[in-house]
Amino acid sequence: MENITLTQLEQTIENALAKQNAHFSKELTKLESRLENKIEKLDEKIDKIEIKFDTKIEQLEISLKEFIQQENENLAHMVAQGFEDLERRLDVTERVEKLEREFAQIKQALRV
Repeated sequence: MENITLTQLEQTIENALAKQNAHFSKELTKLESRLENKIEKLDEKIDKIEIKFDTKIEQLEISLKEFIQQENENLAHMVAQGFEDLERRLDVTERVEKLEREFAQIKQALRV
């Protein structure tokens, strides 16, 4: 077996460590690249989800505004009908005229 010097041993260890370092560095670079790709894809998916979410919110706002508008129109119609009915009930002009005619007929019948 051959004797090696301390310097040779140190050099051998340094070379081995340099190779390992280069290998780990290369692997880390690969992992970093893969991670960056995954992050980009995730960002794209998030952007798509945000667009869909914004679209859904806009659609819901439009639907809600339409619903509120329709219900306001329904309420206005119901109130108008209620007032018309109330006015009809409170308007006693026809009843008074009818009663006056009846009263006139009764007066006439009593004079006979």
